[in-house]
Amino acid sequence: MSVVFANEIAAVCEHVGADGQEVASGLKTDQRIGKKAYLSPGPAFSGGTLARDINYLNAISREAKLGSKIFLAVRNGNIEHRRWVKKQIEKATKYVKEPRITIWGLTYKQGTDTLRRSEMVDLIRWLSGKGLVPTVYEPNLTVLPSFVKKLVNHESDPIESVKNQNILVIGNANSLFH
Repeated sequence: MSVVFANEIAAVCEHVGADGQEVASGLKTDQRIGKKAYLSPGPAFSGGTLARDINYLNAISREAKLGSKIFLAVRNGNIEHRRWVKKQIEKATKYVKEPRITIWGLTYKQGTDTLRRSEMVDLIRWLSGKGLVPTVYEPNLTVLPSFVKKLVNHESDPIESVKNQNILVIGNANSLFH
């Protein structure tokens, strides 16, 4: 809920030209929230566990007729925020004749080499549907699975991966710098 809330605050701030980090800092001054609260905008959650748990809690709530709206709202808010990167790419490429995109960090969390339910794999498929072939860098994978490999240019060096590119998407930064 904190991730979705912070991302929705950030989206409103972006729209009105405010600083989302500054608003989050202000919210943390409320004693009920506290200085250590996670209220920072960032990537939507991906992977399966948290999403599955949110859906399960929503189902139990509905079945018990508890009237809780928060679980469905968190799920839907997270789905909407997953579209943010695509919206930013669309804005950035509107005026670029030949978009060349690099994606750093394909796995959905640090310490894993799995791409199952990876937001960046969804992004790669979306880019492919637009006729774009991104360059990718992911230090946790020396060999890409065939379903990804056929859609991208794979680079094993982060600096080489951004040469001659005009857009850099940083996926899971935790998987990059451990």
